[in-house]
Amino acid sequence: MPHAMGQLINLHTLLGYFVPNNGSSAMSELQSLPDLNRLSLVNLEKVSDTEDARMAKLQEKEKLETLMLRWNMDAGNASRIDYEVLETLQPSQCLKTLEIVCVMTSLEVWEQSSRMNLFPRLAELVIIQCPKLRALHMEFPSIEKLILWMNNKMLYSSKEGLRGVEKSLENLSISFCEELHASSGCEGLQALDRLKKLEICGCHELSCLPQGLQHLSSLASLKIDNCNKLEILPEWLENLPFLQIMCLSGCPILHSIPEGLTCSDIIVEYFPNFKEPSGMSSVLCSWKAMFLIFIELFLKQLKMNSCSVINTYPLELNWHDMKLFLSTLLTYYCVKNSCTRANE
Repeated sequence: MPHAMGQLINLHTLLGYFVPNNGSSAMSELQSLPDLNRLSLVNLEKVSDTEDARMAKLQEKEKLETLMLRWNMDAGNASRIDYEVLETLQPSQCLKTLEIVCVMTSLEVWEQSSRMNLFPRLAELVIIQCPKLRALHMEFPSIEKLILWMNNKMLYSSKEGLRGVEKSLENLSISFCEELHASSGCEGLQALDRLKKLEICGCHELSCLPQGLQHLSSLASLKIDNCNKLEILPEWLENLPFLQIMCLSGCPILHSIPEGLTCSDIIVEYFPNFKEPSGMSSVLCSWKAMFLIFIELFLKQLKMNSCSVINTYPLELNWHDMKLFLSTLLTYYCVKNSCTRANE
């Protein structure tokens, strides 16, 4: 990073501000940038002087709305200075988006602040590869979206893990968490009474949705993407009263969809090996059963992509009745699909 960065006094966006290997006075350059709106700090493990970090004066930057703090995941265990650096980088109360990467300590250092309401406007929190972060005890009264990437098991498996966001959180994304299994209790998620949207992506050890998710009674949208070992969807999905949108993609061995789903929008992509439900005699029957189930539930939108085993629409399909409520029907890269009714 060039010297004299602090002379750009009208700077609004500064992304990828690397702390040099010697850690010398890099942070103090930020002191004279009062108009920063977006800021990302990288290689914070290189900071050797907490007083230098304090000179950044993030608490005084009232225009700062987006902040990313990143340590190096290869740096090993946190040291005392990492703890102190995190303490000195406490942002202002105007922050709306916070991303923390590879923090090897707890955010309790901020919780101990004398200010009772530390993040009154924070709407989005991103936590990436923070295995030692056990809980969010601070109150986040305005938070709507939480993104968890890689190795954050302690947050969603502990009953108290997400206590600070349970009153307002509506959107949760869990990605690349190899420790997420079908047997996971997900106790930290069970108190999220306002959660409306859940996304699970790249959790390659997941063979079925964890039982703990069945308590998300307000869930309206569920997206599952790139979960290679996902085989079935549980029957308890039928009991989620507000579930309206389901997006399924990149789950090549998924072979079971509950028959009682009441979703209005279902998007299915890349199911090359969709198998028939128990008792069905052929691939056509499995497709027919799945399709008719969806249609009987007054489906409004159906999109299917890369479902190569589908070769026809079922004979029983009443196109005249279906047009009364179905607004979108898309099938693409379904190479066996002739786009005709059976036996026509």
